[in-house]
Parts: sequence; structure tokens; C-alpha cells
Amino acid sequence: MVPYSLFTHTTSRRAGKEEVYHRSVMAKHLQTDEVRRIVSFQGASIVEAAISPDGRQLAVWRSLDAEYENGQLIAVPLTGGDPRVLLDLKDGNWHGIGWSTDSDTVYFRRGREDSPEELWRIPAAGGQPEPTGIRFAQIRSLVFHPDGKQLAFWGQENKKEIWVMENFLDEAR
Repeated sequence: MVPYSLFTHTTSRRAGKEEVYHRSVMAKHLQTDEVRRIVSFQGASIVEAAISPDGRQLAVWRSLDAEYENGQLIAVPLTGGDPRVLLDLKDGNWHGIGWSTDSDTVYFRRGREDSPEELWRIPAAGGQPEPTGIRFAQIRSLVFHPDGKQLAFWGQENKKEIWVMENFLDEAR
């Protein structure tokens, strides 16, 4: 278990007539109370962040506009190094972060207002995203079982339901 609690922090300063915002993901070590900045972005909203199971990376969704139409999925090494853009999306409705138990793959949901959401994945080292074939009107709260063979999530079609998917991950890789 990773002994950190994540939170976001926003600072601003005046630059002429404009207010310039810096948004950061911070981590507080739960045993030492040490707080440190993991990554900071100017002007972008941090939508969601999740630490990989091995504690070596942080995946961050950031919005590049106020309407949350344009966003990026970024991998941030927690042991040092530069953040990497894994995915640059221009079509809205991209959220959710779930890490595979081996920390090699980032799962996320995407869709449009007029269509179901679909669960996608992308290698944490970079590469092309691919759909998993799982589609619901809404998908939320991705959680993998420690053995890596089950994925639990909140899915909604006509009513809210909790789903557990088994044995689909190995075949899909």
C-alpha cells in the first residue's frame, strides 16, 4: 500500500490585468507528514490523479480549457524525471483513472454526451490507446483486485449497478 494522500493546491498571482493560476498535485506521506509537490501546471485544471500500485508513477487527467473539452492524460514519475503526455484528447468526456495491478497499464473511460462511455487502456510507458469493449451509459470508480484478474466498477444503464469483470484482461492484452 502506498503511504501517501494526494490533494490539489491552487495558487494565483497577478500578471498585469490577468490572474495566472498554478495548479499542483501534492502528496502527504501518511507516516512522516512530509508534504511535497509532485507536479504543477499553469492554467490547467487537475481533474483527477491516481498513484500506481507500485508507487512509482502518478497518472493525472488535466483539462486544458474551462469547458473540459480538451484534456491530457499525463504520467508523472514519482522518483524524479519529466512528466510524459500519454494521451491528448480533443473531444471531451474523458475521465477516470484505474491502474492495472502490475502498474503497466492505465485504464480510463471516454465517451460523448449522446453515446455510452467505453473503458479504454493505454500502456503507462506510452503507446496507442485501445478500447476494452466494455460499454455502459456511465462508468465510474475503477478498482482492480490485487490478483489483477478482476475489475470492479460502477456501471449504469437504466439503473445503477456494481459490476465485476473477470478474465477479460489477459485476453485483451
